[in-house]
This record gives sequence, C-alpha cells and structure tokens, in this order.
Amino acid sequence: MIHVAPLGPGSADLLTQETVKLLRSGLPLILRTEKHGVTAWLTSEQISFTSLDDFYDRFDDFDEMHHAMACRLTELAKDQDIIYAVPDPSTDASVFSLLNLTEDVHILSGVSLAGYWLSRLPAGFPRCESVRTASASILPDPSSDSALLITELSSREIAGEVKLCLMDIYPDTLSVVLLTEEKAEILPLYSMDRGENYDHLTALYVPAIPFEERTRFQVEDLKKIMGILRSPDGCPWDRVQTHRSLRKYIIEEAYEAAGAIDEDDTDHLAEELGDVLFQVIFHASIGEDAGEFSLTDIATLICQKMIRRHPHVFLKDSDRGPESWEDLKKEEKGFTSLSESLEDVTPALPALTRAVKILSRTYKTLKARPEETVYEELKSLTDDLETSSDRAETLGRVLLVISELCRILELDPEEILHQAADAHIRAIKNLEIFANKDKKSLKTLTEQEISVYLRMVSGHGRA
Repeated sequence: MIHVAPLGPGSADLLTQETVKLLRSGLPLILRTEKHGVTAWLTSEQISFTSLDDFYDRFDDFDEMHHAMACRLTELAKDQDIIYAVPDPSTDASVFSLLNLTEDVHILSGVSLAGYWLSRLPAGFPRCESVRTASASILPDPSSDSALLITELSSREIAGEVKLCLMDIYPDTLSVVLLTEEKAEILPLYSMDRGENYDHLTALYVPAIPFEERTRFQVEDLKKIMGILRSPDGCPWDRVQTHRSLRKYIIEEAYEAAGAIDEDDTDHLAEELGDVLFQVIFHASIGEDAGEFSLTDIATLICQKMIRRHPHVFLKDSDRGPESWEDLKKEEKGFTSLSESLEDVTPALPALTRAVKILSRTYKTLKARPEETVYEELKSLTDDLETSSDRAETLGRVLLVISELCRILELDPEEILHQAADAHIRAIKNLEIFANKDKKSLKTLTEQEISVYLRMVSGHGRA
C-alpha cells in the first residue's frame, strides 16, 4: 500500500493529526521534494526520509517525470507499505500518475494549497466565487470566466511558460498575485516571471475578468455570446432563425473566407474564419435547443471521423496508408456500388466542383479516357450545338466534358472560371479607359470599334 500524505503549504503547524501519526509510524517515507518547510520538522523529530528531487534533473518532460516517479513508488511498495508525501495530493500530477498505475493507494486529507493561498490574498484584492486550481505542470486552457490558482511555480523558466500561456487570453497588465511563504505580491502579469525566488510552494492567483471588460476570447466564450443572443432578452432576429434560414449564410461566409485566402490577407482570413465559426456555433445552438445535437456532438463526430480515416497515424501497426481515405469512406458508409458513391456527392456544391468530384470518383473505379478522346468529344459536342434539338442538354454535356478536362489537367474549374471572369472585368475596365479618352460611350460603340478597342486592351493596338 502507498499512503499519500499531504504536507500542506509548508508549516508543520498545518499538518493534521492523522498525517503526523502516519509520518511517525516508521514506514519508509519518500518526499516528492525536500524543498518544503516540513523537512526541518521531520529532521527535528528524527524521522528519516528520502526524496525524488533527482528526477527534476533527469527529465525535461513533466509527463515523463511524473510517470517515472509513479513507477519508482510502485516498485518500492512491492514488498512493504510506504509513505509518499506531497504538498497537496489534489493537484499533484505524480499522484495522478500513481492512481493510473495501481489501486493500492490511500490518500489522506489535509490542508489544501488552494485554501491556504486563498487565505493569503491581500485585503481588497478581487475575489471570485469560482476558483480553478491547477499545477503549473498540467495547466488547463486559460479561461477568464473564473479565478485561477496555479501552484508549483518551481522555477523562473516554468513561470515564464505559464506567463506566455496566460497572456494568450489575459491582458498583459492584469494585476495578479504571486504567492510565496514570505509574502503575497501584487504585480502585472507580464512581470510574474521576473522574480528571483521560485520553488515548489510558489503559486499565482489570477482573478476573473468581467465578460464585458475582456479583450481576448475563446470558443467557449462564443458559445456564451450565442446563448445571450438567443435568450428571451437577447436579439429577436437570432431567436427565430432555423437551420434552413441560415443555409445561405454558411455558404456566403465560406466563400468570403476563401476570398480572404485568395487575397493572401491573414488578418482578413482570421476575421472571415470567425464568421464561419459563428455559423457553426449558431447551428449548434439551434440543434441543442431542439434536442437534435450539440457542439460536443459536432466535435465528437469529426474527431471520430479523423481518427478512423487516419489509421496510419492513430493505429499502431496499421497497413493502411493515406491513400486509403476513399476506401475507408466507402466502408464507413456501406457503399457497395459506384453509383452509391457518386450519389453521395452533395448537390449543394457548385455545379462545376460537384462535376469534378463525381468524375474523380468515377475514374478511380473505371479506366479513365485518354485526354485526346475528351478533346474530340468536346469538339463534337460544340459542333452539335447548331443542330441540337435540346441545347440545354448539349451545353450541359459540354460543361461536363470541360469539367473532365479540368480533372485531367488537375485544374480547379471554379478557380479558373473566377480568374477568367476577373480578366474579363479588367478588359472591360481598360476598354472604358480607351473609349473615354476618345470621348465615346460604350452604348454607342459599333462592333468594329469594340473589336479595335479589345485588340488595344490585349496589347495588339496602340497603347
């Protein structure tokens, strides 16, 4: 059995009678670290002990270190009961690792670091009903919804890492409290790693920030904003929206994000991706209110899909590589025929994009036609347009063959058509410039004049 004894924040006066009795029992005592105020008392009581301080020098990765500590303790406890003493078992990652290795663990109760440090906060410093406590080595994602107490700032380097993590969500100048055995110091967040004395009992208190005063936000915050907007006291427009009424917006926002990519403007892209994310949150809110699905369901489904579709990454000894994506997809959906796979391509896609996807799936199963054959069919179809009884059908086949050429040439038909449209706009703009110089109106230009101007625009006439 491994008895985990809480040593508390440093003073032997804060040890519980149960812990004192255990420490005096004569069982082998292993301290996580000797750098603790209780070690002097242990020496005065002639209680012998060893420590795991050497692990800090042997490991650069905290997860590996905590696992190694737990393995060492379980090895020592094979033949006899031992005592493992830590400041606070409730926040100690080595204790968590120990619990994952064995059930033969008995944890005593004691004074928590959280309770002690909170009692040490300076008078008048903002308190919060909700306080999350975490070790610096297993820091959770920052959130300014509740106050945060971070323990075990054991070195200046660790304090620096914690600072960078916090500054991703909190203002650099936010007043925080650095807590040591000697004092509780109020200082700006950006300077929390500029002190000289850090040890395993150093802690940091980060207050909560009112929602309206924040300058940085996370996805969870967007969910809360959505909840406010759709509440009875929120926005009337947001409250009445449905999946169907929002359909056009998610398409528009996706296209605007694609436009920002084309502009090579990362700031604009971040803004537009925010609009796309808002649409996802919006649909999740509607789905949750209707009992259909939640944001967690959305995240679960995509995470499961990504794990299934990447066995070469997530499954050891898998013989299926990245090229097996489509086969895995067919297996998941139970497709037994090519037509089922083609019907799975959503009609909501732009027509040219859908055509290329359908053709790509088709010719992964069928033998692809030679490029020359496709050109011949295109010429034949364009010749047939004059005599066709159904020009719409013939033009549809022309577009499909053009889509097939795009697939063969590995070109995106949507993209090249956009580029052609942009080139047309530039040509008309230049035509207007030449016509205006000659004081002519576009509406009155003859066919011959238009031809001349277009040649000038393309660089074949006077500049």
